[in-house]
Amino acid sequence: MRKLHNQKGMTLTELVIAMVLLGIVLAIGYNFIHYINKSYSESEKKWIAQTNARQVSEFITSELKTSFYAEIDYSGDMSEGDSQLYLVDGKLMQEKSDTEPTQITDGLYSITFEKAKKNTWTEGSEGNERINNTITYTIEALDTDGATPLYTLQSTVFLENMIEGRAITGHWEGSTIRYQRTSPESPMPTDVSRCFIATAAYDSPDDTSVMLLRRFRDEVLLTNAVGRTFVDFYYRVSPPIAEYISQSELLKYIVRAFLTPIVGFASVFVCPEMMILCLALILLRIYIRFPSQGRGPRSLGSFKL
Repeated sequence: MRKLHNQKGMTLTELVIAMVLLGIVLAIGYNFIHYINKSYSESEKKWIAQTNARQVSEFITSELKTSFYAEIDYSGDMSEGDSQLYLVDGKLMQEKSDTEPTQITDGLYSITFEKAKKNTWTEGSEGNERINNTITYTIEALDTDGATPLYTLQSTVFLENMIEGRAITGHWEGSTIRYQRTSPESPMPTDVSRCFIATAAYDSPDDTSVMLLRRFRDEVLLTNAVGRTFVDFYYRVSPPIAEYISQSELLKYIVRAFLTPIVGFASVFVCPEMMILCLALILLRIYIRFPSQGRGPRSLGSFKL
């Protein structure tokens, strides 16, 4: 039986081997990347929950530490100058006596305020003794189902301006706190998960491509001056653009098409497995083009008997 080969010297056996190798590389690469992406998605979700919960904690502490009055789970009418923090469907809200309620967080939380126990500050104290001017609060960042906790944080805040002889009133613990403070308003916490244009195009901040772009932002762009300048500019101009994109399915499709090569470029920088896959494909290409036993480069030309 005569050997089947092409006119440029590449045998059919070599072609089959090359195609099999390519299939194996692609299959392994796909499964490996799928596994890595799944693992990364979970760790990314927990990292976002942890970072956002800490920002919420900083906001609550900033609001309460200069308060001279606080009451836990008070349901009466608000007095002039009062503010209160409470949850609605898992989202933290702030209401003031002279303004409409404001949504503080986009994420879902379970928050409990509690009069601080003495034994958290003083050794040897009884467990049911409370401190008159100190509040302990616990924040649980929840998954999108509103039930699965992703991260739990507990903090204690000392009310610096509490009038001497006055105590925190209301229940010992609850999910609502009313207070009056003496300092200016605290800055609102920022949701670190936002990547406005990509989120609008993919309809979800948890899409794999959006998460990959966030990782490229955090691990590559924010590590140098040029990247930080670009990110600052992006966050100034992107919100209205993202709002416009979110209203058109055609624009979403166009932006996704535009972002696809950028996502691929970013993946090479932040995912070592993508670098390995690209290297494997390059080596396969070299194998096909490298001269074989003096017969010239291997190529996928026509075959004959």
